Amino acid sequence: MGSGVFSGFVCGAMVGLLGISILSQSLPLPPGPGPDIPVAPPVALVPPAPETVPALSGVEAVPETGAPAAHHGRKPMEAFAVPFANARNLPVLSVILLDQGSADAEAIAALPFPLTIALPVRVEGVTAVADEYLRGHKEVMMLLDHSDEATMAFAERALPKAVAAIGRHGVLDDAMPAAVARQGRGVVLWGRTSDLAAHPAEEPVHSASVFAELDGRGEDRASVMAALGRAALDAKVRGQSVVIGRARAETVEALRQWVATPQAQGVALAPVTAVLH
Repeated sequence: MGSGVFSGFVCGAMVGLLGISILSQSLPLPPGPGPDIPVAPPVALVPPAPETVPALSGVEAVPETGAPAAHHGRKPMEAFAVPFANARNLPVLSVILLDQGSADAEAIAALPFPLTIALPVRVEGVTAVADEYLRGHKEVMMLLDHSDEATMAFAERALPKAVAAIGRHGVLDDAMPAAVARQGRGVVLWGRTSDLAAHPAEEPVHSASVFAELDGRGEDRASVMAALGRAALDAKVRGQSVVIGRARAETVEALRQWVATPQAQGVALAPVTAVLH
C-alpha cells in the first residue's frame, strides 16, 4: 500500500509541473521594462599602420606625409637656427662641414664651437644623423645633388629641419635659389657667382658664398689651419666669410687646434644663418 501512495504522489507532481509550464507559455508578459541583461562592451578596432615608401639601396625611406614637419608658423631658417650672439661685434667666420655619411656625428656634434653640417639628402639614415647634430646645437643644411623638383620635394621630407641648401655650380642653377627660398631656407653658393637680383623670387633669397675650400685636395692638418687663417683675414676685410671642408678626422682636428690660436680670437665662429643675407 505504501508503494501505491508513493507512485501516486510522483505522478501528481509531474502533472503539476507540466501544467505550470503550459500556463507560463500561454500567459502574457507583465507590462514595464524587462530585467537588466549585461551586454559585452563593443570591441575597439585597431587602425592599420601607415604605409611608408620601401627603402631603396643607399636611400632612406621617407614617410609620404605630403608636407614638412610643422614649424609653428616659422620658416625652417628661423625655427631651427642656432642662437648666435656677437657681443664684441667681431668679424664673422662660418665653417660648413660636409658629412657624406661616414663621419663621427656624435663627436662632431659635441665640439664646443658653432659649425654647420651639410648632409646629402639621399644617404640612408640621413634624418637620424641630422637629429644627432641638432642635439649638439649644430645647424644642418641640404647638400643637393640635382636641381629638379622631385629632388627638392624629397629633400624637404628627408631634412625638414635644414636651415639652408648648398650645391655646386651646375647643380644649384639659377632657378634653384627661388625654389629653396619658397621652402623658407637660405642658399649657400659654392664655386660660382650669381646675380640673384636678376632672378626675382616670390620670397626673399637669403644667401652667402663660399670663400674657400679647406681640404678639397686632401690637405693635411697644417694646410687646413693655414686656410682657416686666410678665411679669418677675409672676414676681417669683408665683415664675414664662409669656408667649407669635409667632416674627416684631419680637418676636424685642425679646427679644434685652430680655434685655440690667437688668430682665431679676432673672429667670431658662427652658424651659417648668421651670414645669410
